[in-house]
Amino acid sequence: MTEATWGESAKTPDINWRLSASLENVPRGDTDIAAVTNLERAVRDWVAERDSIGFTGTTDFGPVEFLITSEALAEMPNPALEGIDPETAVEVFIEFESDIHRIAQREFVKRLGGEPPILLKTSDVSL
Repeated sequence: MTEATWGESAKTPDINWRLSASLENVPRGDTDIAAVTNLERAVRDWVAERDSIGFTGTTDFGPVEFLITSEALAEMPNPALEGIDPETAVEVFIEFESDIHRIAQREFVKRLGGEPPILLKTSDVSL
């Protein structure tokens, strides 16, 4: 017979809920650098003047600001939509957050960083 006990000593450490992606041999100037992009969830704000959601990703080079337009967000659940309101945009961002972070990572590498905020448009999310 086996006996199990549950108490404070049986608890595991807190889980660090963070998306991470490792990229190997990313060209940076004259050298190749393995870049890691950690994209924290729930760091997002509606940016009314840009009709976009702003969010932050963390790279080997520090935090990077991204914007994803409402048109790009509308493209994700239904390519026939031309745009969505701010509340729906936030809901879509939450629903497709993993995909958005993957796209942000791809665009960061493709653009070799770029001048922040990095703008993600409809053409960036289209398959």
